[in-house]
Amino acid sequence: MVAFSQTVVAEFESHAASLREAARARRDAVQLRASVNDSTDGVAVDIKDTLGVRQPGDKWAGCTNLRTLRTLLSMVGMLMNAFNHLLTVTRANSVLPSPPHPDDRGFERYARALAAAPTALC
Repeated sequence: MVAFSQTVVAEFESHAASLREAARARRDAVQLRASVNDSTDGVAVDIKDTLGVRQPGDKWAGCTNLRTLRTLLSMVGMLMNAFNHLLTVTRANSVLPSPPHPDDRGFERYARALAAAPTALC
């Protein structure tokens, strides 16, 4: 019969306990849960935090770049739509002249009219 020292037996017991704990953690990580009651992924992520950062769905670096470009362009598009709407409403309710037609010297006349208009637009 082989006799083991007490330190080896104690180390074996602690090692076995850590292996059981790791297996339990792995089992809990892959366990199916109801998505209605799952609050682990409940952190709201701002879209600006994902710009330029590789995501799990990105296969190549170009995927990250293209996703970032498309997101930025959509953000700019939304801002431009809001600005155009605000400008249209402001122009309809103020003394600002309407934009020029594309004829000669139209832009110069528009610039002069804007210079003559009140400056408080915001």
